[in-house]
Amino acid sequence: MNRCIEEVSASNLRRDLRHLCVDPFTFRAVNYTAPWHAKNSLDEVDEWLESRMRSIPGLKVFVKPNRVKPFRCRFDPSYPRSHQYLDPFPEDPWHDARNLLGVLRGSQSPESVVYLLAHKDSQSWINGPGAHDNGTGTAALLELMRILATCQLRHTFRFLLCNEEHWPWHSATEAREAAENGAEVVAFPEMFNCPYSHKYFRPYAAQGHERTVALLSRWAEENGVLIVGGSIPETEDGRIYNTCFVFDEHGREIARHRKVHLFDVDIPGMRFSESATFTPGDKVTVFDTKFGKMGAAVCFDVRFPEIFRAMAVRGAQVIFLPAQFSMKTGPSHWEMTLRSRAVDNELFVVGAAAARYVGFDYECWGHSAVADPFGTIIAECDEKEQILYADIDLDRVAEVRRSLPTFLHLRRDVYTVTE
Repeated sequence: MNRCIEEVSASNLRRDLRHLCVDPFTFRAVNYTAPWHAKNSLDEVDEWLESRMRSIPGLKVFVKPNRVKPFRCRFDPSYPRSHQYLDPFPEDPWHDARNLLGVLRGSQSPESVVYLLAHKDSQSWINGPGAHDNGTGTAALLELMRILATCQLRHTFRFLLCNEEHWPWHSATEAREAAENGAEVVAFPEMFNCPYSHKYFRPYAAQGHERTVALLSRWAEENGVLIVGGSIPETEDGRIYNTCFVFDEHGREIARHRKVHLFDVDIPGMRFSESATFTPGDKVTVFDTKFGKMGAAVCFDVRFPEIFRAMAVRGAQVIFLPAQFSMKTGPSHWEMTLRSRAVDNELFVVGAAAARYVGFDYECWGHSAVADPFGTIIAECDEKEQILYADIDLDRVAEVRRSLPTFLHLRRDVYTVTE
């Protein structure tokens, strides 16, 4: 800490802060473009900040696009300045924006992450000067990135320059964005609210799963979509489960799948035992929706054809699979298992995979994908954080089952499939 203080450069802080306090950067907003400038001031400051971050040796920089609306103002002197904000109106236009993430990976405990955040945007129509709103924090975070990049770090540090003076705040945008682009079903990945590590499963579970469940329910109702809520650590009677909650378009919980097959493996270069923390579920999960019957499984469940066949014979036409396949198995097995379960049962399999984040001890393969009943991958993304869209035509299920009627040829006299 003493070294960090000694390394602080007053000239760097003055330079960066001055840059953030003069036109056009005093008003860092999507709805302000300075005279004779081609871009809005938030775009301009984002480009400048990104270039500053990329100039820091060893700092990995990620750009996360999002869509925002500027807040409105009350213009009512009876309210204090801090309460002049109003949510934008539905008819207000959306603007493209971005958040900037810098990562310095720790050498001893890289899975332990320290987050430092500053908001880089400003809504200075309430006379909040660019320095205070939040130029000082942004300049300080840049200087801290520069200093820590020269240190031997025990933990991983993540520096987020985000937009918090625009609506909606970035943490709650994904479901809304998907709904606005026509999605009727939104699926999240495994452990989407918790790092995939034994260090975090119990602490996150101890905080209670109710808040995440309430948020999923609210997002489903607000956006009128079916939400397959990835999975989270759920607690009940002192036990912890890896659980996927499902909510209909009215925000009602309609299903709860507890991961049946826990990820206990010992392969070259990787050893992991979910059973050290989690209790396995004991039920096959199929649920009714306005589209038809669907099923849910979680990650390692996909390696067991039996549970997928059990969902299929109970009427499921789409099975959702929140997952975090590892870098050891993902390249070889992820797409293959999705396609295999889809072909086996002549239905759609939606693999919602966690994005790959450098800095965690468990790095995911990513590559969310959707396989159709013929085993064709109809939509796929890479390892980065993004929203994957797919059109699922349930008539395709009936079409494939007519042309390849495997369910009509089941030999129940030779083997038994339990419904």
